[in-house]
Amino acid sequence: MPQFDKWIKNLSAGDPVCRVARYSLRARLEAVGHYLPLVAKHSGENIEHVHQLRVWTRRALAALDLFTELLPKAEEKWFRKTLHKIRRAAGKARDLDVLIDNRRNDKGKGAHDFLADLQKRRKRAQKPIVSVFHKVSRKDRFARQLKSLRKKTSQTTHDLFGPWARDKLNRISKPFFKTATFDTHNLSKLHRFRIRGKELRYAMELLAPAFLNSFRKKLYPVVAELQSRIGAIHDRAVAVARFEKWLAHSPNKQRAKHVRKLLIAEQENLENLLCEFQKWWTPEFESELHESFDRFTQSDGHIE
Repeated sequence: MPQFDKWIKNLSAGDPVCRVARYSLRARLEAVGHYLPLVAKHSGENIEHVHQLRVWTRRALAALDLFTELLPKAEEKWFRKTLHKIRRAAGKARDLDVLIDNRRNDKGKGAHDFLADLQKRRKRAQKPIVSVFHKVSRKDRFARQLKSLRKKTSQTTHDLFGPWARDKLNRISKPFFKTATFDTHNLSKLHRFRIRGKELRYAMELLAPAFLNSFRKKLYPVVAELQSRIGAIHDRAVAVARFEKWLAHSPNKQRAKHVRKLLIAEQENLENLLCEFQKWWTPEFESELHESFDRFTQSDGHIE
């Protein structure tokens, strides 16, 4: 099976931006093209495939966002629309896969009925994935669009990747720090911060070849942990909302009792994660992280 790497290799700060764009887009879109048929045709064989499809779809969208001014508009529009469809479908399927996997060993009739209901929902969630797969695979359209995208990506710009990457990192990190919040019980603010953190993380993976190794080895892991912590909080909050909704509409008393038990556990987990995050994410920590980004975006000395 092919191995796909989130880091862009064999490129440097001295390469033209257009070369980096073509290489980055091909790597990410080929990963999407690899996992989509696996998920569409072999549902249930390996739930990790759905996870990888969602992750690489997000990375591909991040590449479209980062290099948007260099891309042919028709092909960019087609890929953006298609990737959003794949991400939504894969996201719903992945959430149900995780929930099913976590509930397989639950005991009792209520637990059995609940698991059966989840499996029915997962079966329905497969249909949008299969649908988008059939559309993009007809006449090998995905591959043809990728070939056209790479061929038409601007080759006229003479910008070097190093200065361009420094400017991009500055533009992306500013809204990230602007949305930073220490109000851990304001879930809407945390959600906005999570989105900015995800954008920054995926952009850093693309921009890393322009910077010293400390960018990838030291700075990136901090952003990745931050995004992971807030992501876990978000997942718990979504689970709480989901269980509340299912509980309100459950006609089966035994199943409702089981869902209520799961809801209480998720509420406790959410509160624990919020407390842990509050201890970890402090104003002092945020200030140090901000200074680290400033050193990369403002100093020419960091370019290899």
